[in-house]
Amino acid sequence: MSGGEAVVGAPLAFTRAVLCEQGAEPVEDTPDRAVLRLPGGGPECELTAAAADRTRVRWDPAADGGAGEKIAALAAGAEQRRRRPVSAAAVPANRRRGGDVRTMLAPPAVGATSGFSGTARLAPGERITEHYHPFSEEFVHVVAGRVDVEMEEERVRVDAGEGLLIPREVRHRMVNDGDEEAAVVFFLSPLAPRPDLGHVDTEGPEGAAEPDGGRG
Repeated sequence: MSGGEAVVGAPLAFTRAVLCEQGAEPVEDTPDRAVLRLPGGGPECELTAAAADRTRVRWDPAADGGAGEKIAALAAGAEQRRRRPVSAAAVPANRRRGGDVRTMLAPPAVGATSGFSGTARLAPGERITEHYHPFSEEFVHVVAGRVDVEMEEERVRVDAGEGLLIPREVRHRMVNDGDEEAAVVFFLSPLAPRPDLGHVDTEGPEGAAEPDGGRG
């Protein structure tokens, strides 16, 4: 496809998703390239990666009058989306491992390319069950209350205002043994190759060992 071209400050997958949310229809779709038709049967545009966090958008100006303006306006929405605040209240809570965990800044939400972050809240007596991250380090900052982080054979208390690094491949669980709610901000980096590879559970919701939780 030749003709007009623009570079958008957002990753390919994120730009593609935002355009489809706005009504564009996939014509061709692979991990490295997408061809989309604009809403209402409009002209087509081609998306390819210009860099890890940039997308090259190409179109044929002769296909329809004003195609460039239409496509550029839609693609700019992806760049703008990355710069908007994300509210924890707008993110559904994930309680599968315990506590109230909300992943706020991640590839699907803001097109992050190097990691993701969010919040966790633990009521007194709650825990986040044991797991590990094969590809990522985890950075934990306690902003209220306190938590105990059990890393394999070691138990580390982390008070409000303190942070803790959990190394890659280290099994860990987080426990609130205090008498007030604990609030934590977490960040993991780098990203796993796929989201389903980012966490390996080593115990179930009630603390029972997971049959597939080992590293081997």
